[in-house]
Amino acid sequence: MECFFLHCGSHNSGQAKAGTTYFEARQRIRAMAWFIYKIQPVRMDALAKGWTESEVRIVDEHFSYLKGLHSEGTVLLAGRTTNTDSSSFGIIIFKAESEKRAAAIVRNDPAVRKGVFRAELFSFGVALPIIGEPSSKNQLAH
Repeated sequence: MECFFLHCGSHNSGQAKAGTTYFEARQRIRAMAWFIYKIQPVRMDALAKGWTESEVRIVDEHFSYLKGLHSEGTVLLAGRTTNTDSSSFGIIIFKAESEKRAAAIVRNDPAVRKGVFRAELFSFGVALPIIGEPSSKNQLAH
């Protein structure tokens, strides 16, 4: 059972065309939109009482999925709150070429796809980027 909610506006696609140079591709990556997806366990008592064996395997797949996205430069940051009550949640901050691609990233998360986590996707306007990260195209206007 997939639990997935989309809270985004529309974004232009920044897909590279054939013959794109390294520098053009690099500029396209810098212009990618930023997104956050918020996750929570479907079974909230898993945080306090423990995960089932099946859930442990799926959460491991989720972590491997995020590590892969991180190593390719898509995921900038991922983590969760340390509390174990019903207000606990995780966030993943990432870049994507379009809202459609961002939604696909969330839908392909094994824990979302297999119903262990529910997810909400939001477009994200960056006010202060991570040190060393370029500004995004949906940076907050001042």
